[in-house]
Amino acid sequence: MKFLRFVQTYEEQHEVWDDEAEKPFPDFLQQKFGLPPSSHGALLALTLGSEPPQQITTAAALPKIARHFRSIGTFGPGFGAVLPKWGGLAEIAQVACRAGAVGGGVYVLKKGIRSTSTTEDGTVELVLSDDEKITASWLIGCSDDFPSGFSQAVTSGLTRSISIVTPALAELFPPTSEGGVTPAGAVVAIPSSVSDEPPVHIIAHSHESGECPSSQSVLYASVALPSEEGKPLLTAAVSSLVQGLHDPSARVLWSLQYHQNCVIAPGSSGASTIILPNVPADLGLSDSVLQSVKAAWLQITGEADGFMMFEAREGEDED
Repeated sequence: MKFLRFVQTYEEQHEVWDDEAEKPFPDFLQQKFGLPPSSHGALLALTLGSEPPQQITTAAALPKIARHFRSIGTFGPGFGAVLPKWGGLAEIAQVACRAGAVGGGVYVLKKGIRSTSTTEDGTVELVLSDDEKITASWLIGCSDDFPSGFSQAVTSGLTRSISIVTPALAELFPPTSEGGVTPAGAVVAIPSSVSDEPPVHIIAHSHESGECPSSQSVLYASVALPSEEGKPLLTAAVSSLVQGLHDPSARVLWSLQYHQNCVIAPGSSGASTIILPNVPADLGLSDSVLQSVKAAWLQITGEADGFMMFEAREGEDED
């Protein structure tokens, strides 16, 4: 309870954690709050960190845990997160595209950039992957959106899997309180038996997410290891979870495994080009994503107000 009270206002108590900011979070819990190692797992799980426990710093863990508790009830009684479907963050792009369309923007799918050049007046000339040529005043994207030539460093990334399970894993989605909502998702963190290896995270979705029939559940598993090491771990973790729910008929109907490379490249900007930092390979959406987009918005428009707000074009003549 002492830690939970502290984390709600940790920004105002720098004297407690400043000296421990870059030290491992489990050490901070034990030394400052006397929490034994048996209690660390639940708090580490709230960070959704893909690193081994001793690599998760206090400075990285505290804002994530605080955001979890502060979010409870924000979108409605009893839950503290919005679950994106299909294991990704597609809704962020969807919202941006729809908002842009209201303001007169056009978005096109399945086209990449083959080459770019900048004219003397600062206009960017692009050749798209289907040889279509367009010009633009600004070119914005992450480093892996651009043609080769931009510096990239690829880490080991995440090995991921998607598993469809039957019957529905109702034990994972109990009501949060009497008369409260029934969760549409649950997070299962499975620590490694080796201290310097990362945990396996399984994000389970019920049929309430709209991704499967009422007789099924979908499990999205991930671990920060290369494919050859990560895939057997994910198979074992999913199997262990399904078998441990006391239903002998439970089984995996279908599964898919893949590896997601993580490109690390800092943001930069020029006269007509803005390279955004790549999206971190976190299990939760990082606030830094919107911060970097807002910075680009400010650089282009010169106005901080009205971020992602567009006036409807109804009644205007077509140009």
